[in-house]
Amino acid sequence: MTTQIVVHCKRCFFEKQGSRYCLTVVLPLVLISALMVVSAYSQNAIPQGQGQGQIYVNARPQQAYAAAPSITPPAQPASNGVAAKNPNHPLVPVIDWAKAERPRIHAIKDFSFTLIKQESVKGKVFDPCVFDMKIRNEPFSVYLKYRAPDKKAGTEAIFVKGRNNDKILAKGVGVLSMVGTTSLAPDNRFAMDGNKYPITDVGIARLVDLLIEVGENDIQNNYECKVQYYENAKVGNRVCTCIEVIHPKPTPGKFPFYIARIFIDDELQLPIKYESYDWPKSEKDDPRLLEAYIYSDLKLNVGLTDTDFDTKNPNYRF
Repeated sequence: MTTQIVVHCKRCFFEKQGSRYCLTVVLPLVLISALMVVSAYSQNAIPQGQGQGQIYVNARPQQAYAAAPSITPPAQPASNGVAAKNPNHPLVPVIDWAKAERPRIHAIKDFSFTLIKQESVKGKVFDPCVFDMKIRNEPFSVYLKYRAPDKKAGTEAIFVKGRNNDKILAKGVGVLSMVGTTSLAPDNRFAMDGNKYPITDVGIARLVDLLIEVGENDIQNNYECKVQYYENAKVGNRVCTCIEVIHPKPTPGKFPFYIARIFIDDELQLPIKYESYDWPKSEKDDPRLLEAYIYSDLKLNVGLTDTDFDTKNPNYRF
């Protein structure tokens, strides 16, 4: 079986609802302008053509490193456990890098960003959404505000682990604003309506964990996969390295995607985009989007405080 994953990172690789009205944004745009943003990002970031990168099928890890000089092997490779049992798998260098960088990424205290997300939930591909977000790691805290679609623009939500009974506080817009602030569990059916993951799963560290999880699953099951590295891939105005992984043959119940791509920001050395696609139903069909996340205008360690995650913040409208 063949699997393909794409990650963009110059140094590392060449070429990853309170109420029904307010939290369809939890993680991941009916609004035309937002759709244009997603389209522009996709056109700039998705590698075009097969000649821009290099493909390795069951290549040795050192061969992959040598062919992608911008990928820096960790001083002490993390190839243990699953990876050690199949050291020639082409995803081993990717897993080594992710495990080596994981402590640094998890150590980031806080960050703010604009999230563009689009997900397929129960077979339905929802329109993209755009949010302004803030995240703090200790205690884990999330603030989000809808920017698009229009009908949700201005909707806000806050989650702070260990506070408010570990529930989301959210306030809608329009007629729904008259209801006031509502309180919902992150996994409440209304909070999850239109969302693939709860608000507690959002964040860059989650993308790194996902990369490790997906890669080790592939290695453990010894799937034949194609790994391609792309240098100088663009996500907006950010220069990235993209790693693409493809599983040519369907693996229902065993592997979650046909194609996956992770884009690593060359300067920040962080994943800022992830997208995955399902196998096409026929040769005439295009692959169907499973999920896509773009972290735009990312600012690290900005000094977020309790006020940033408080409904009494005068800049919020709770």
